[in-house]
Amino acid sequence: MAAAGFAAALVASAAAQRGLASWREGELEAEDPAYNADVPPETRFTVAALGGLRGVVSEFIRLHASNLQREGNYTELAQLSAWLTQLDPHAADSWTMAAWNLSYNISSSTDVKEDKWRWVLAGMKMLRDDALRANPRDPSIHYELMWLFLNKINGTLDDVGRYYNESWRDTVRQAAGDWASLKMEPALMRKIDAAYGPLDWSDPLSSAVYWGEHGLAAAPARVCARLRLGLAFCMFAKVRADAAYAPRALERIRALSAAGPDATLDEMAAALEEFIKGGGAAAPQGGQGAQAKAGGS
Repeated sequence: MAAAGFAAALVASAAAQRGLASWREGELEAEDPAYNADVPPETRFTVAALGGLRGVVSEFIRLHASNLQREGNYTELAQLSAWLTQLDPHAADSWTMAAWNLSYNISSSTDVKEDKWRWVLAGMKMLRDDALRANPRDPSIHYELMWLFLNKINGTLDDVGRYYNESWRDTVRQAAGDWASLKMEPALMRKIDAAYGPLDWSDPLSSAVYWGEHGLAAAPARVCARLRLGLAFCMFAKVRADAAYAPRALERIRALSAAGPDATLDEMAAALEEFIKGGGAAAPQGGQGAQAKAGGS
């Protein structure tokens, strides 16, 4: 009986997943006919081969992945997460879980800074190169990519954060202006420079701003509240690095709030105003709970 109940639960959950997938694809395809246009052939083959069993298999893997997460078995979890992205390439949470596991969990399992960086970079590339390829308009993937640059690669989280920061700067310098190799569009970079002031594009913070703005340009405004909040935190980070940037940061946060009213954005703008009036004597702080609201998954 227990086995039958478990199987029934899997089937019901799989049906719910299929319903969610149909809703998600319908919503985004109405906005972007190319939503499904760039899924790798091997992924299409996997999806087609499994047919109606895909939802059941996917749900079974999700249950096993949850157990591995609780056990701290991150290496096997990485493989299962990769399988999930193949089974449902348009499920954003599969991509963000897989990338988070690489960049945060597995990177923390080694003491060798070069190995840590390789795992962080692998998570970033999974989001940038693979997840956005299959989901070019998904705001949650853009958000996780932005947050990875702001929170991890910018060097404010780990004890080897400075190494991450310098390693990314080296990556940009080695690209030598070949922005296509970094999946960045010069036209959007120019727009960002005009709105934010000329940015140092080797700075991880600039990449965080880029992917936040890229998401705002790609996704419907009604689903971008978290992206706007993340960009406001990018502005606070820039002010902490250079207090003279505060007026421009305040201008950008006000613009973000105007695009989608948010009490937290208003609170952050008020904090910046006080900071500017006080002559920049102390680094501005976000509203209570704002960091938790903006944090990655």
